[in-house]
Amino acid sequence: MSETIAYMEDYLDRFYQMKDIFLEHRVTKRTRTNIDEYGRELRHHRAQMSERVAPSKRHRNMDADREEEIALRMVMI
Repeated sequence: MSETIAYMEDYLDRFYQMKDIFLEHRVTKRTRTNIDEYGRELRHHRAQMSERVAPSKRHRNMDADREEEIALRMVMI
C-alpha cells in the first residue's frame, strides 16, 4: 500500500513539474474567435454555393465542408 502511495506522490510531483505544457497549448479566446469567424464565413459561402448546385452534389459538398471545418478546428486547437 505504501508503495502505491509513493508512486502516486511521484506522479503528482512530475505533473506539477510539467503542468505548464497545458498552458502553452490551451485554446485562447482569440483562437476561439478566429474559429467562430471562419465558421460563419464558411457557412455563408456554403449557402451561396448551394443555391446553384443540384441537390445530390449539394449534400456531397456539405459533407466535405463539414469535414474541412472539423479538420481546421483540430489544427487550430
